[in-house]
Amino acid sequence: MRHKVSSMNPDHVINMDQTPIPFTFHLNRTWDTKVLRTVHVRSSTSDTKRATLAATVTMSGHLLTPFIVFKGSPNGRITWNEIEKYPEMGFYAMQKKAWIDEAVMMSWIEKCLLPRKDTLPPHAMPLLILDLFRVHMMGQVVKKYSRLESKSNTSLVVARTCANQLMWGQINH
Repeated sequence: MRHKVSSMNPDHVINMDQTPIPFTFHLNRTWDTKVLRTVHVRSSTSDTKRATLAATVTMSGHLLTPFIVFKGSPNGRITWNEIEKYPEMGFYAMQKKAWIDEAVMMSWIEKCLLPRKDTLPPHAMPLLILDLFRVHMMGQVVKKYSRLESKSNTSLVVARTCANQLMWGQINH
């Protein structure tokens, strides 16, 4: 991987990965004064209340705007009444299980990737590094990558990584 990107401009190498953000942490340990015999613990319900963060960073260390997915309906109450009140330092989406599905991935491309690509010089050939998460290679997402390539003279190359092994491949049109 280092050999492949060593000659590239670090601002042109982009990596995005998803990570869950749990709202509660269920630990099997507590912290309190050592001499206490009883430690009272409060816990929330055992369901999976969480959000998903799509963190995007360039090889130069530039962080792109965070993209956070919350549990809910894309056209529901939270979308219409709450998201507009969230800080402007991020992009937000709603999905039934707070996952990144095809529609959310398309939104990430529009809100995060496309604006970044538009800041690069016309001759730049950005490299997008993604893992083998199924949604990264779904039909509509791949078509969207292809449309990004055809809008300019640049090419968007997607490198899919898994278990520290890199597979290089140009998106097929």
